[in-house]
Amino acid sequence: MRRSCGLGFQRGSSRASLLGAIAFALTALGFVSLPAPLAAQRTDVVILRNGDHITGEVEELARGRLRFNTDDVGRIFVEWEQAGSVTSDRFFEVELEDGERLFGSLAPGTEEGELQVTQDAASRTVEMMRVVGINPIGGSFWSRLDGFIELAFTFAKANKATTYTFRGDTDYRAQNGITGLSFESYLQSQESADATTRNNIALEHERLLPKRWSLIGYTQVEQNEQLDLEIRGSLGAGGGRMWLQTNTLNLGTWAGLLANRERFSEADATTNLEFLAVMRFEWFTFTGNETDLSSNLTILPNLTDWGRVRLNFDTRFERDLFLDFYLSLNGRYQLDTRPAAIEGEDPNKSDFSFDIALGWDF
Repeated sequence: MRRSCGLGFQRGSSRASLLGAIAFALTALGFVSLPAPLAAQRTDVVILRNGDHITGEVEELARGRLRFNTDDVGRIFVEWEQAGSVTSDRFFEVELEDGERLFGSLAPGTEEGELQVTQDAASRTVEMMRVVGINPIGGSFWSRLDGFIELAFTFAKANKATTYTFRGDTDYRAQNGITGLSFESYLQSQESADATTRNNIALEHERLLPKRWSLIGYTQVEQNEQLDLEIRGSLGAGGGRMWLQTNTLNLGTWAGLLANRERFSEADATTNLEFLAVMRFEWFTFTGNETDLSSNLTILPNLTDWGRVRLNFDTRFERDLFLDFYLSLNGRYQLDTRPAAIEGEDPNKSDFSFDIALGWDF
């Protein structure tokens, strides 16, 4: 359930549409990933369990990994279980595994493996392994951005079929919420056959509440020639909870309502109201290179066209290569039990794709 803009694509202009989407996405992501202005001297200190001291700037703790920027070697990542202590005079949001959020500067506790969070004259000491998130508050716009871009390409000589998939995602973290923009553009061309495209762009805002609850607003524009979908614009809202959040595993569910306006090939545009049910699963480990496995399942029973159900399932396996580059395996399955039919033809009810992509984190 992520992300929007106003992109609609028509048959007969598939290549131009794809190139336009790619140009737009590259421009947007290139802008947000520009380097920030030179920062002041970095004075945060991380002491590893083996006794090594690292001086720099704490950027983020997420998914069991502390992102740390140094003057000597640039950005490095420290497995949270290998961090013995963290010291910083700057202001942070510290999230615990039970969903509680603390605010303040960071310092070692009185006992080994403890973190002290201080705001004004009040201090709170917690076990470091209970901490699942650290985010700077009041930092620059650039320091709050996180995301990726990736490209997949395949070519089959036998039928001269070429497939491109270009996707990206960027998140902005504020004190009480996360705003995310994502896109994906897919093109398959084959000799003696029409090109097939699938495009979507989405915008989501998640308002964080106590105890891992959250409210979500969501909008998306999508197109899929395999399903004869010319354009669908969606707007929805809901709420849910991250039921499990640790430094190796996340599991959450959300529910709400989604309204959309859609048009299929050779069919009139229709307006629908759908019930929205979402489940997200993430597992990550740092034995050797970082490895991530994530899956999203979205089920959309139609409330205005009773009996029609849409289903989207995405799964992703990611493995770090070097620096900020990684390799990912991506699978997607889409089902629509009652799409609009072209006269004289049986409608396509499902679409499946799989790709191997090279990506870059920023």
